[in-house]
Amino acid sequence: MNEENIARADLLHELEQIRGINASYERLTACVGEIIFRMRADNGQIIYINSAAEKILGYPHEFWLNNPNLAAKIIHPDSVEIYEKILAQMNQGIDIIKGLTLKLVAWDGYEVIFSYTSMAVKNERGIILYYETIIRDITIRNKLEDALRQSENLYRMVVEDQTELICRFKKYGILTFVNEAFCRYFGLSKGQLIGTRFIPRIPEEDRHKFKNCFRTISIDNPVVKIEQRIKMSDGEIRWQQWNYRAIFNEKNQIIEYQVVGRDITESKLLQKKLHYLGMHDAMTGLYNRAYFDEEMMLLDKSRYLPVGVIVADIDCLKMVNDNLGHQCGDELIKAAAIVLKGCFREGDVVARIGGDEFAVLLTETSKEVLEHSCQRIVKTCGEYRASHTHLPLSIAVGFALKLHPDQPMQKVFAEADNKMYTYKSNNRGATLAMIKDILKTG
Repeated sequence: MNEENIARADLLHELEQIRGINASYERLTACVGEIIFRMRADNGQIIYINSAAEKILGYPHEFWLNNPNLAAKIIHPDSVEIYEKILAQMNQGIDIIKGLTLKLVAWDGYEVIFSYTSMAVKNERGIILYYETIIRDITIRNKLEDALRQSENLYRMVVEDQTELICRFKKYGILTFVNEAFCRYFGLSKGQLIGTRFIPRIPEEDRHKFKNCFRTISIDNPVVKIEQRIKMSDGEIRWQQWNYRAIFNEKNQIIEYQVVGRDITESKLLQKKLHYLGMHDAMTGLYNRAYFDEEMMLLDKSRYLPVGVIVADIDCLKMVNDNLGHQCGDELIKAAAIVLKGCFREGDVVARIGGDEFAVLLTETSKEVLEHSCQRIVKTCGEYRASHTHLPLSIAVGFALKLHPDQPMQKVFAEADNKMYTYKSNNRGATLAMIKDILKTG
């Protein structure tokens, strides 16, 4: 197999992996109720959107994609400035755009209000490829809050048919009203809830956050939004979002709270998944190049000196791919990741920065620690080979130390990289002999 065919095979393998990740992502986004889409940063055109868009707004899927007239069609006049603000922030390269509300016009002319959050997705060079965006329909919640201010009777007519969890309670927690959705969610009847002091079970580690947020309610700040975890009756942990509004008497004393809540577990899981994918290598689970480069930039200004960099490279991965196949090569990469991760502390940055390249960042370290770490990597490789005789795992290592604040991290990295290649060159004969011996016996 010549080098061109090998490169083509590598590319096809990587493309297959990307297709698999994209397919998993699309299946995941199809299961949530929010509209999720990808928007180009340069012109605002949409390049991917999930099925919830058609369900909520009525426009067919093909209408959304690469449509230059999309904004003019769906953006309500009241939200044109907000939309322009979003595009401006994208052009500025803002990483996270949130806290905005958009009003859109549905296919049938109905006005729908959304909360807007988007996160920049960058390539390994830090260039923004697109914005991953979640918009959540908050139309019902907004209308509900308006209705609550009008009268108790109107309030009861509106809230009983809503999917949000709605209740009212006295200052010390005695419930005075719950809607059907609230009852269904907690598996209790109105008779079991009204007149009782019902408080969802909040995990102990989250209670201080809830209490601190709740204490901020005052006559000048009558509404607070709280996101919290709760423990359901069956032990399951779920995420909720609650809007608390305090009702005051003529003496500015709190007499009651009216509350609107919703389950946001799926959204939280999706956010967690997207956040993880943005920072980790899909094959090994280690940090990826983008995260490593970001940490390098932070350490340029770090006071936690000395800072150590270890560069590691799998020996003869191409030879393994050629003789044993790419599946075995992938197994070798994963094995290297296991070895490296096992050699360092939980808080150390261990990253895969290339096909067969890895790097580690350690703060407040020393030359002796780095030397010992490199020795431990080599020793652990040998132990791994002894228990996995079919895998010729060998890792070349090199390290460098940043002692002074004015030393650029890129130069420290380059020094470690050069030492790694020196190590690889000095040990090339013995390494090749060992690998060829394993390949023969395998």
